[in-house]
Amino acid sequence: MKVIVSHDVDHLYWGEHFFDRFLFGSIYRAFKEVLSNRESLLNVASRFLDFRLNNIDELILFDKQYGVKPTYFFGMDNALSLSYDYKKTELYINKVLESGGFVGLHGIDYNSKLHMSREKERLQKMLPEEYCFGIRNHYLRQSEKTKQIQFELGYLYDSTDYNDAPPSRIGNFLEFPISVMDVTIEREANYSLKEMKAITLKLIETFDDMNKPYFVVNFHDVYYRDSYSRMKQWYEWLIEYLYLQNYTFTSFNEECVNNR
Repeated sequence: MKVIVSHDVDHLYWGEHFFDRFLFGSIYRAFKEVLSNRESLLNVASRFLDFRLNNIDELILFDKQYGVKPTYFFGMDNALSLSYDYKKTELYINKVLESGGFVGLHGIDYNSKLHMSREKERLQKMLPEEYCFGIRNHYLRQSEKTKQIQFELGYLYDSTDYNDAPPSRIGNFLEFPISVMDVTIEREANYSLKEMKAITLKLIETFDDMNKPYFVVNFHDVYYRDSYSRMKQWYEWLIEYLYLQNYTFTSFNEECVNNR
């Protein structure tokens, strides 16, 4: 079983959230965590002291230590508290590429071929010539026609499904379902780091027992900071565990090439 690691980039800076619900939601979540003794007041308060929300630089350094080949999904339009100006992603896209990582689209529209094409063109202009990339839709939204449109637009792959199915294809277009995702595991574990680890270990064992070809990890970069201690510790533990168990880290792009 090979491991594919991916990071959804939903936020860049606090300044982009004055007109959506993310700031209010973050404050509400912080109060809940303090009142339920899941985090200290000092810890959650520190989330609001840095104008930067993304932790791409820090994640690049951590992943590189373990030979992880991550894919970062960047948005090229706005919806559901993904509110940054897509042009501001170019700085971070270049950092990911320079580090040896991969870039994909965090899709917003999932029904209109015209709008989906516009998002793809925006990202394509920021990437090297002939760079092939895939897509994962924001909030994993899709309809019955989404994958067909993605195939017609020439995407290399999609990773929007969340299940234990093996990769499926339309021609050379592959679907890589997500196997484990930070926010889902946290809820399932009732916000206990110990339970997050236990559930994840069971999931890895199940995938191994079923001879699944891939284990796809989705971790949002916004959580890679000490003020989200549970999430950060879970991710670091997971990557170190997979590394020490000698799992091979690969990428969507590499596996698409290998499966043509």
